[in-house]
Amino acid sequence: SMQVYLSYTLAPGDVVWPGEPTVEIHQFTSVEKDGYNSYKTLLPNHHGTHYDAPNHFNAAGPKITELPMDYFWFDRVCVLDLPKEPGQGVTREDLEARRQQIGDAQLLLFKTGFARYREEQPRVYEENGPFFYPEACVYLVENFPALRCIGMDFLSIGSPSNKLSPQA
Repeated sequence: SMQVYLSYTLAPGDVVWPGEPTVEIHQFTSVEKDGYNSYKTLLPNHHGTHYDAPNHFNAAGPKITELPMDYFWFDRVCVLDLPKEPGQGVTREDLEARRQQIGDAQLLLFKTGFARYREEQPRVYEENGPFFYPEACVYLVENFPALRCIGMDFLSIGSPSNKLSPQA
């Protein structure tokens, strides 16, 4: 069986949306002073692999703390191989051509190959990644009623390099 890792290791200074904070790890106690080591961690909600609840873009949408755990269980998953390079957007046409493949998926994962930039060229990953055109987002909402979640191997549905895309 194939293993697929969906999470990144969290580290201070790692890639984020430009201007967003990164993880901070501070030692709270030490063996020498307190007899044991402990740490406190500041984990911004947009650092590393994360989930944005509907409330992130929709003020009337539920917050992550309001969603039941079974909301995050998906029986029908679709992985779309959709190669994208820096600054290339996911278009409505990309999705229309894959309508049958998406079908009644509850979770739709976009595999663009862009994750390689995360290590190789982290500034490109942060500042010039793929994104979703607004028409693509509308198409997903209007045509796939079972879809509850999308995931991607790039930073966000928006990109700082594209002013037509949603932000963060």
